[in-house]
Amino acid sequence: LRGKALEAFSIVGSAVGGKESPAFVQDANTVMSLIIKYFQYANKLATLTAASTSGHSVSIPPLPIPMDDVQSSCARISGMMESDFVQFLPALLPHLLRQAKAKNEMEVEDCTNGETDGQVDEDFESGTQSMTMKIPGVGLKKITLNTNVVQEKAQASRALYEHAAALGSNFAPFSKVCSAAMIPNVSFQYNSEVRSTSAQALAPIFEASLAYATEENVGGKPVTQAQRILPQQLFSSICNTIVKQLSEERGDPETMVALAGALSDVTGDAYRCQIAVGRAPARLTDSEGRQLVTSLTTLAGECLDRRRQLYEGARKAQDEDEVAEYEEALEAESELLTPLVDSIGYTLKSAGESFGPSFNGIVAPNFGKMLEGGDDTRARFAAVCLFDDCVEHLGKDMAATHAPTLLKGVLAGIDDSRNGGDMELKQAAVYGVAQIARQAPHVLATVARDVLAALCQIVQTGARDEEEVSLVENAVSALATMVLFKKARFTSALGGDANVANVKDLILNNFPIKEDETEAHLCHENLADLIEIGDASCVGTVDKVARTMSIISSVLQAVEDGDDVAAPSTCARFAGLLVKLQGHQHAQGAFGMLSGEQQGIVGKAVQSVAAPATITP
Repeated sequence: LRGKALEAFSIVGSAVGGKESPAFVQDANTVMSLIIKYFQYANKLATLTAASTSGHSVSIPPLPIPMDDVQSSCARISGMMESDFVQFLPALLPHLLRQAKAKNEMEVEDCTNGETDGQVDEDFESGTQSMTMKIPGVGLKKITLNTNVVQEKAQASRALYEHAAALGSNFAPFSKVCSAAMIPNVSFQYNSEVRSTSAQALAPIFEASLAYATEENVGGKPVTQAQRILPQQLFSSICNTIVKQLSEERGDPETMVALAGALSDVTGDAYRCQIAVGRAPARLTDSEGRQLVTSLTTLAGECLDRRRQLYEGARKAQDEDEVAEYEEALEAESELLTPLVDSIGYTLKSAGESFGPSFNGIVAPNFGKMLEGGDDTRARFAAVCLFDDCVEHLGKDMAATHAPTLLKGVLAGIDDSRNGGDMELKQAAVYGVAQIARQAPHVLATVARDVLAALCQIVQTGARDEEEVSLVENAVSALATMVLFKKARFTSALGGDANVANVKDLILNNFPIKEDETEAHLCHENLADLIEIGDASCVGTVDKVARTMSIISSVLQAVEDGDDVAAPSTCARFAGLLVKLQGHQHAQGAFGMLSGEQQGIVGKAVQSVAAPATITP
């Protein structure tokens, strides 16, 4: 009853708004003071239990509450209290870490009570489970495992995951000790759930540790040099441990998906941190990266082989039920393929141009052949994504080498008669157009007219649902790169000034870009260049000036709302350009065409530039 009462409290707390409710915060602090006593009591019992197993006669009272209920309730409460929960962690972690690190050796003994092969026995009092099995060359043996320890390990891993995910950078001071408990459990040989939950817990723990690379003070204390290098130490250890275990998990798809997903999260967090701070606080050496990508490519190849067999089986299926089974199996393999490929992509982008030899020797030979055709659009999507990354991130020489190969996949991907209706494949192909146009534009010379027509069709059709918004925005960005921005090379492919003007209007009518932060930054910076030189598409008529002011106001408002769609320098340029536009012949009429909200944003931006400096004595 105590356990369920705590669980009910945590669920109701979420319903009333969590941290947003002052009443909940007050009650949560009261409840946590009780929970801490339960954890302290559990720690005391653990000490008594250890004493009893070492030969001392000790009376061990029962726990007054199921600790799994306490741990799950704590996880919910930490998610609602966020940073306010940090004060309770020192009291909670010793219990969780003790559970996570508990040893659970398997016992093998002779059968003495007439057990038979395959017989399973459970001792609920001791929490053990035994199985009798015939071992070749040895005979009938009884194998015993403490299932309570196994369950507690998995529960502790889940709790650590929830706390690290809820507290973010506030969890950084605990990341070293928690990762030390989780990393060995990724290879825990007796239970796949322990391996899965431990790997998944490492992702938010590692993300929290990145605060040491990005902040000067963590947990109210200056970051030391030893703490500064912690993310690098954890990154190598986590990646190497997970990928090694992945190679040993063949035959257990669910566990492989969990491990691959955790690896994707960790490599993705490292890359995003590298972009945010302009350096690599956590990065594999070239040798480690090559080894990682080799293993992941092998695993992805095996996954694709299984998918080919499933497609073949689906073609031969006799009824709808059998087809449905094949489709379900294909979806399961897709859930594994995606994080494997994502991890390769993040490793590629983090390494930059130094990844060239690995791409040439490992990625291109294995994925290049998948770009153009075949039933498996997921395989083609994976290949297009990796070649997109190559052209974008590995330098001009690599772009020139591999853009022609990517173009084959791009042309197939943007063609609805050849992409199998896979919108993600189509979006990746459109993204590839933009990258080729920027890094190796000569490759598009002979197909520019057809590519531009396909892009215009995508933008004119518009997004039919939320899933297609990114597709349309990528098409807008690709079009802008080809015919609008200062270095655009393909306006002549549109066949006349009128067509050029119409396409430019089509592009700018779909600004600003908001879904892809990288594309948004690039497009809005290039838009500022066009306004600065007085391009007619931006300031040629009163309508165009009004459109430009509207785009700028939308970008500035989005940034103020916390959306990373433009760099601070771009926002400053936009504000300065609004001041400059005040002197434009169409300024007054254009300003009058804006909504009241837009006028307020424009006025605020102008004042931020025009405001006189404050002079103090």
